[in-house]
Amino acid sequence: MGKKVIATIGSFDGVHRGHAMLLEQMHSIAQGYDEAELHVVTFSPYPSDVLRPDLRIEHLTAPEERNQLLRELGGVEVHDLSFTEALAAMSAEAFMEDVLRRQIGVTDLVIGYDHHFGKGASLSIEDYERLGQRLGIAIHRGRSYQVDGEVVSSTRIRECIKSGDISRAALLLGRRYSLKGKVVQGQQLGRKLGYPTANIDLGYATQVLPQDGVYLVRAYLREGGREAEYKAMLYIGTRPSIDQGTMLRSIEAHLLDFDRDIYGEELVLQLERFFLPEQRFASKEELKLALSLYEASVRMYFALEERQVSEATQILHEAERRYGDRLTPSTAPILVRLQESLTHAPHREASSSL
Repeated sequence: MGKKVIATIGSFDGVHRGHAMLLEQMHSIAQGYDEAELHVVTFSPYPSDVLRPDLRIEHLTAPEERNQLLRELGGVEVHDLSFTEALAAMSAEAFMEDVLRRQIGVTDLVIGYDHHFGKGASLSIEDYERLGQRLGIAIHRGRSYQVDGEVVSSTRIRECIKSGDISRAALLLGRRYSLKGKVVQGQQLGRKLGYPTANIDLGYATQVLPQDGVYLVRAYLREGGREAEYKAMLYIGTRPSIDQGTMLRSIEAHLLDFDRDIYGEELVLQLERFFLPEQRFASKEELKLALSLYEASVRMYFALEERQVSEATQILHEAERRYGDRLTPSTAPILVRLQESLTHAPHREASSSL
């Protein structure tokens, strides 16, 4: 028996847990052969961008990031095909014969439970099996992957992110959702308020953005050849407090305990938690108070993540002491959210219970 070439095909937007299981299925199939190699066939740009540009479908990962994530799953060769109108016009049979069989040498094809390829994308799994039999390609039916009874899909993850359900999105993805872009010049109002922000120009214009509001994030950037991590707060929105609202959405991050010029550098923002929806503040003083409370929320969140409940409690009490008598109708909900965060947190520190 010669070497087997096992492949799967798809867009793999987000490279989520369902995709990971599909690759695990390929590894399982490979174990039944004496010698086998695994291949993933995908496309750039995403097929939907070519077939339905009018829909302007947003994506979870840029093609380059997707390819890297696929490689990181291990043991696969990634074929990133240029998705042109000519390729889109190929029938499933022609694609299987000319691309999969002749160019890549595929002997086994694992097809995702909801995936269809070929012009019109109208064939069923039974149709692919018949074509495979004629072409000498064994067809394997991919299984769906469920979390809490819900099938994991790129569409569902996009919905979670857009609604601000960052935790659910992370559960379905198998990792925290991230935004990546270059730091560009902004209006520098944050600096004047004591909270300089890094304005982000996303490297991938059609990436899915979460709903407008404030997020607690981990920020990553290169420093001296290594990747440094900072606690940060992220704002996404139309800046109604500054510009009285604009159609353009702004992405701004304030890194805690950080003071360096990083214009032109790449910043990765890993979303940890959605804190509050976008709010409008009546004055710069009120906005500065809100920023102070947001900073406290970031420090409290990471203290709780590290199970330092006493430190988190101290942060809350300090915020109540310093800002409690200055609250306005717009800033009061921020302190309430802080208090709720501590109330609903596990109240046991590993260090204090031993």
